[in-house]
Amino acid sequence: MNNKKIKIVLILIAILAIIGIIVTLVLLRNTETKQESEEFYSIGESQPDKEDNGFYNILNATTNVVVQDALSRFINAQGLDITQENMYYIRTQTDKEKAIYSQLDQNYIQKNGITLENLEQIMPSKIYNDLVVFEIKEKAGTRVNNYLLHVGVKEQTNQGELAKEKMYLIRLDTQNLTYSVEPLSDDNMNISTIKIDEYDSEIPNQSYNKYTNQVVSTQMVAQQYFVHFKNLIINYPTIAYEKFFAEDYKTKRFGNIENFVRYVQLNAEEIEQLRAEKYKVETENGRQKYILQDQYQNTYEFIENYTMDYTAKLDTYTIPASSVELNYNNATETEKISLNVDRFVKMLNSRDYYQLYNLLNQTYRNTNFPTYEEFENYMKTSFKAHYTCEILDSREQGETYILAIHLDSIENDTYKDMNLMMRLQDGLDFEISFEK
Repeated sequence: MNNKKIKIVLILIAILAIIGIIVTLVLLRNTETKQESEEFYSIGESQPDKEDNGFYNILNATTNVVVQDALSRFINAQGLDITQENMYYIRTQTDKEKAIYSQLDQNYIQKNGITLENLEQIMPSKIYNDLVVFEIKEKAGTRVNNYLLHVGVKEQTNQGELAKEKMYLIRLDTQNLTYSVEPLSDDNMNISTIKIDEYDSEIPNQSYNKYTNQVVSTQMVAQQYFVHFKNLIINYPTIAYEKFFAEDYKTKRFGNIENFVRYVQLNAEEIEQLRAEKYKVETENGRQKYILQDQYQNTYEFIENYTMDYTAKLDTYTIPASSVELNYNNATETEKISLNVDRFVKMLNSRDYYQLYNLLNQTYRNTNFPTYEEFENYMKTSFKAHYTCEILDSREQGETYILAIHLDSIENDTYKDMNLMMRLQDGLDFEISFEK
């Protein structure tokens, strides 16, 4: 009997020891996890890259909308024409100054000795147009979150519009739903090196500095990226080319930055009129890909790294998806000809004369268009519309396909018939020539 009791006691001790070991391991694991990261991110979200100054990329689309709207309201107040109807319903200079003053950061006001009486002397009214955000970063606090925005604006001067880069600090009080704006020095346009005065105290509600959170749909994000990039390439083509295109894409599509700037200059008026009519969202390598189509059936892609940090494509044919390439490689010659005609028309509609010029048969090109400029001028004057296409007839002559194609204008009732000669090359390549 005693032996039996001893065995039971030993078993109980062993069980308790095992439980103690398990609890100790769990506690150690939790401690390690806490030490590895003090910040938590929603499942499916990637941890943002943090700059040396503690700022990181925004993950939340709603926050992005709120911050950009706050800056837009501040800039609009600065350039307000009180003789016209405006978003603030302001009719006097005094009320205009109150609207600006109410949105300014309190520390900035104290540091610069700003009052309502001297506001116009310290911060003279300026009219800024075409606000475009180049970069936006976030640094969270307990109550107040900080946002650095590197932006471009067009300042109206007596000599005309002057493009400028500006830096702003927006603070959001997440309890009061209020914000403040601090204009930063124009001497430093590198977000990663900017140091700010941090505080986590209340931002008082002063009527003009309230914000509201809203649900941001994927449609809103897609539309925002389309409009943002359209404004970016028109007003700041160099930044668009260097920051928002992938290296392989921009090299193949435009060759170099000079060609891109020329493309923008030649097509600025048309780009201005583009509007997104359709969109869809896909996932690529864990990232959101927004695909949009304009009124001319041109397709655009925006692959999102973080909110307002994306890689853009102005088409889907320059670097086709692997599924498209596989489909082409498995197609018959007749099917490949049809797919290439579709690519030809897409290049026409997106004014992609650079790649079209590279498709020309070399002998044909040397004879008819010895310079790219001649080809570009011919295409702009001969193919002014945007088109849908139908192949009316196709016949082979040796290795060349002679195609009779009918181009219907998308904009009006006009059309254009032409003969297109095409020869298939290795891979996805082909060469063309056509009757002038």
